[in-house]
Amino acid sequence: MLVLRSFQVSETGGLPVTGKRLLLLLSSIFLAVSAYAQTAEIRVDVTDATGSVIVGAKVNVRNTETGLTQALTTDQSGLSRAAALPPGPYEVVTAMEGFSNDRSAINLTVGQIGELHVRLAAGSDTQTISVEASAPGLAVETSTTTVSGVITRQQLLDLPVINRSFIALAQLLPGGAPSLSGDARFGTQTAVGGSNVRSGYSTLVDGASLDHPIYGFSIVDVNQDSVREFRVLRNQFDAEYGRAGTAVVDVVTRSGTNKYDALFNYFGRRDALNARNYFNSGNQPPFSLNRYSTAVGGPVVRDRTHFFVADEYIKQTSAYYQALAASNPFASQVNGTYPNNTTEKTLQAKLDHQINEKNSGYLRYLWEQQDINETYAYNDNYSIAFHDVMGQWSHIFTPSMLNSFQLEFLDQNTYRFILAQGAQQVRPSFTLGAQPNKPQGYPRKRVGLNDTFYITKGRNTIKLGTRLTYEVLHFDSNYYGQGVWNFNTDAAFDINNSATWPTRLTIGSGFSTKVYKNSEQSYFIQDDVKLSPRLTMNAGLRYDFETDLRSQRYVAHLLNNSAYAGLSNYVSADRGNDWNNVQPRVGFAYDLMGKGTTVLRAAYGGYSVRNRPFFNMQGQTVTDNFTVQISDPNLLKYYPNTTAVLGGLSLQQYVALQGGRLIYLPGDHLNIPYVHELTAGVQHGFGRNSVLVVDFVRQIQTGLQTGHDANLPAIGPLNSAHPRPLKQFSTVTLFDSTTTSWNTALQVQFRTRYRRASVQTSYALGKVVSDGLNDNTAAPSDPFHLMGNADRGLDELDRRQVLTVAPMFYFPWGIQISGVAAVLTTTPFNITYGRDLDGDGNTSDRPAGLTKFAGGHANQHNLDLINAARTLKTATSFNGVTLPALNLSPVTMSQLAQGSGGSRVDVRGAKEFSFREVFKVNLFAEAYNIFNTPVFNAPTATISSTAFLTRSSAADPRQLQFGVRVTWNNR
Repeated sequence: MLVLRSFQVSETGGLPVTGKRLLLLLSSIFLAVSAYAQTAEIRVDVTDATGSVIVGAKVNVRNTETGLTQALTTDQSGLSRAAALPPGPYEVVTAMEGFSNDRSAINLTVGQIGELHVRLAAGSDTQTISVEASAPGLAVETSTTTVSGVITRQQLLDLPVINRSFIALAQLLPGGAPSLSGDARFGTQTAVGGSNVRSGYSTLVDGASLDHPIYGFSIVDVNQDSVREFRVLRNQFDAEYGRAGTAVVDVVTRSGTNKYDALFNYFGRRDALNARNYFNSGNQPPFSLNRYSTAVGGPVVRDRTHFFVADEYIKQTSAYYQALAASNPFASQVNGTYPNNTTEKTLQAKLDHQINEKNSGYLRYLWEQQDINETYAYNDNYSIAFHDVMGQWSHIFTPSMLNSFQLEFLDQNTYRFILAQGAQQVRPSFTLGAQPNKPQGYPRKRVGLNDTFYITKGRNTIKLGTRLTYEVLHFDSNYYGQGVWNFNTDAAFDINNSATWPTRLTIGSGFSTKVYKNSEQSYFIQDDVKLSPRLTMNAGLRYDFETDLRSQRYVAHLLNNSAYAGLSNYVSADRGNDWNNVQPRVGFAYDLMGKGTTVLRAAYGGYSVRNRPFFNMQGQTVTDNFTVQISDPNLLKYYPNTTAVLGGLSLQQYVALQGGRLIYLPGDHLNIPYVHELTAGVQHGFGRNSVLVVDFVRQIQTGLQTGHDANLPAIGPLNSAHPRPLKQFSTVTLFDSTTTSWNTALQVQFRTRYRRASVQTSYALGKVVSDGLNDNTAAPSDPFHLMGNADRGLDELDRRQVLTVAPMFYFPWGIQISGVAAVLTTTPFNITYGRDLDGDGNTSDRPAGLTKFAGGHANQHNLDLINAARTLKTATSFNGVTLPALNLSPVTMSQLAQGSGGSRVDVRGAKEFSFREVFKVNLFAEAYNIFNTPVFNAPTATISSTAFLTRSSAADPRQLQFGVRVTWNNR
């Protein structure tokens, strides 16, 4: 038995002896980088009529679309394995002298382990027995404990997907739901299983991670016509997958086949066809979308070389509608309709080549250019440029040994800015002015090497590999260059009324460019052991580390600089690294009846997710620049004259004389978040065309990265009686791994397919609790514990129930109707004063006893606390904190319980005209939110605002899309 124990970091911060030995051992075994399983495999078990194994049987595996073949021979256990196969339809012919041949068909999906139990009958080898394949995505997988689901090519073609953001279809699988708005930049994103996209899941395209280094979501909008299919692995997956704690979206792009085919799509939307937004009482905002896409593929040399090329062009003109409640004092200033436009171009090209039966590979190129231009001053403008080049080569050494190697180069830039100018004003009811970190750009270059080695030996099917990447990431920003003023009131500034003065000014020295260089190394081994014909054990071990997680060289440089004297009280020069990322994974799959129809499975897995280098880069930007925070009322009364507030000094002079320098760094205890997953479930097949899957999930995410102010006094509130320990600094924000979340869920999926119809139904019931605000918060809400508030409670991603149904019906005369129906309960929202009561600079203070994320759920205790705070008529002292006299109206339980949940139904209808089965024209119309059901966003959550718990925005109303698809093939 293999016993695993996590590493302990030595006092010197280096890798402990045990860790060094393991790292040395792994380095000696592996070549470079693990090729993630954008492929599939077939395992063939050959016996005779009595059940005795047949040694030396010839097994020929052939892709019927491309002619790709692997010639295998069964070993002493009667087993053979075809690994690293592209997804698609395969024919498996098994032959042995003195027995009839067996010809089996199997449809492989991405990441699938297809098992064939071949029983050869005595007879002539000229006789052939054929076995029909199950439909794609409907096979019962008897040898894996991975919890996953597949979105097939047919679903990508025929289900309504607004904006053609294919990854939105991941929401059809259990645990999938729309991301929070802050995580859904650049298109529709999906949150899976109680974790946001920043670190919880990863998107792989052909095995390469295309996650944004800061925001986490997929940064390239792959043309949907380029996607063959994708699999979402959630909560439990093999050791070959890493840097994700909750889910991996594994996308495989299309390749050419032995038949030429071409496709043209047009999609159009117009404002005249759209319903009016719930909050729009005026004219319909202008809207126009034209989307054109083409794809062509086929053979260069039949059965040897194939090509595929696809491109897409989008031009959209639209408008953003701002509708703050009439009670909001800033409504008249910002409400209105603001035009915007988006242009996007994408290109994908792929060339596959089989040199011979032992060598094959491909070259793939992705390109995207996207520009989003907004006229609303507070919306982000984007410019995104992306290039990704990948080459893959597979070599078969012997029938039981195969190697797959990848080399990738990525060049990507994301540039963001807003039109608002002038210093930012943070008010309880609205935030005005330029954002402190805009404009910002993230130019990025990455080189990755991948290698995976497959070995089949007896009952063991082993794969082992490595992953190595080197990345150079720039951070261009104007951090606090125009300044940020924080207010505790919406009232206009009056120098004669100190209640209207700002409570804090943060200002920095302006634009800068920082460079962060880092390499990542990963090693894994996975063994699927057939303990008996019915029982399979999945055992894996993975190890990941990053070379500059805690910015050790940069922090050591700061501590040697006299300008940062005293910083050593909070951070150390020899801070070491996080070496404790050993990830054991073990599970068992049991074929209950021995017929491949019912599988019981249970597994445990440890998962290290990825670091977000935002902390490292912003740390350099804020700390290197002369960024100060000023909270002295005697200076802030000179608002808005920053020069007067600084006493006529430059920032550098002010820092030298008065201190107050802002610090922002990774802490000594910043680690890679680690996730524990425990799953148990059953998978049952009804014939070849229906599958029911039920899984229980228990997830614990530990070490989520959360900030805190290290330069606070031991006793609060922060004021002249309780000053900061080090006057030369103001806020010293350190990010450490301090937050834990707990997710418990029941996930159910049923898929069925008939000759002219298919239905996929998914349901998830869950609850997510955490002890921090989220994994990107810069400070706890009650650091001095004056209000008695701990940040333990519902997590921002707590969504109790999600139900989706996706049917597709194919009628005679070329008529097709499909749709997606979804019902989602709300996610909670955080209710705060919107004021800084304890002087720590954080405006997320809550009334004493009010749980975090109290909004969206009915709770009498929380309602009483909220109304006590709103109706307070006289300022009251509480543990040294002055509770403000808001003198506002109470709110009702129905207002408190309102949230962002709801239901929607999307429908697609199409009519196909076929000309000799070679040329087809498909006319279609799509209706999104066909019943025009309002799906509201969270209301205003600031207790001190007159617009508290007032809804002011909603998701898009009903929208209609029309188009045409033209296909040609030489079938």
